[in-house]
Amino acid sequence: MPLQPQRVVTLTHLDNALALGVKPIGAATQNDNQFSTFLPAQAEGIENVGLFGEPSLEKLVQLKPDLILLAYPKQNYEQLSAIAPTVVFWDQDPNYEHWQDTFSAYADALGKTQVAEDILGRYGQRVSQLREALGDRRTSTKISLVNFFASDVRLYLKESFGGQILEEIGLPRPASQDKDDWSIEHLSLEAIPQMDGDVMFLTLGAHEQSKLDQFKGHPLWAQLNAVKQKQVYEVNDEIWISGETPVAANLVLDDLFQYLVNK
Repeated sequence: MPLQPQRVVTLTHLDNALALGVKPIGAATQNDNQFSTFLPAQAEGIENVGLFGEPSLEKLVQLKPDLILLAYPKQNYEQLSAIAPTVVFWDQDPNYEHWQDTFSAYADALGKTQVAEDILGRYGQRVSQLREALGDRRTSTKISLVNFFASDVRLYLKESFGGQILEEIGLPRPASQDKDDWSIEHLSLEAIPQMDGDVMFLTLGAHEQSKLDQFKGHPLWAQLNAVKQKQVYEVNDEIWISGETPVAANLVLDDLFQYLVNK
C-alpha cells in the first residue's frame, strides 16, 4: 500500500477522504448519479465509478488508482485488489464498529493521521461544549431516534451512527432503545409506545408521507410524552443514520444544539 497515495478511489465514505484534504479521482455513489457527500463543492470533478457494492471494474481499470478504499464485505476484494491495493473497513469487524475508528483507519491508509486527530479533536471540543450547554438536562433528557423509510419504520439503538453520537454526549435513551444493537425494524402501529422519550428525532429521507401520516394520526401517537411536550423534530436520515463521517457528525451536533439548546 502506498504511503502517500496520489490516485485514490473511495467506494464508500467519500466525505472521509474529502475531510482529510484528499480528493479521490473516483468514487461510488449511493444513488445513480449522486455522490453521498455533504461537501459537494469539494467533490466536483470526481469520476463516478458506479453504485456502492457494484462498482464498474472497467472504469476502475481505466482510472489506474494506486489505492481503493471501501467499507463493504469483501465480495469484490480479489477483483479490486488485482486493480490496486485495496483496504476494506467493514463495520462487522470489531476494529471498525465506531464511526471514529473507521475515520481514523481511512486517515492511516491515506497518510493523514495527524489531520484526522485534529478533526476529531475539534469534534470532541464541540461535544464538550454541548454537554456544558445542556447542564443537568444532559443526564435526564431521554432521546428517542425513530426512522421512517418508504418500506419500514425503525427504532435506532446505541450502535447506530446517531446512537453513537448521543452516547458520546451522554444523553440517555428510552429503555426500548437503550440496547447495544443497531436497530429494531418493522415497527407496527401497536409499537408506537416504544418510540416515546422526552425528545424524539424523526429521521426522514426516502420516507413515504402517507405512512408517516398514518402513525401521526394514530391515537397512541398523541399519548407520547414527546408529542405532548411538542418535542418531536424532523431531521435528515442521510445525516443521522447513514452519515458515518466527521462531517455528518458535526451536522448532528448542529441539530442537537438547535433543538436542545438554542430553541
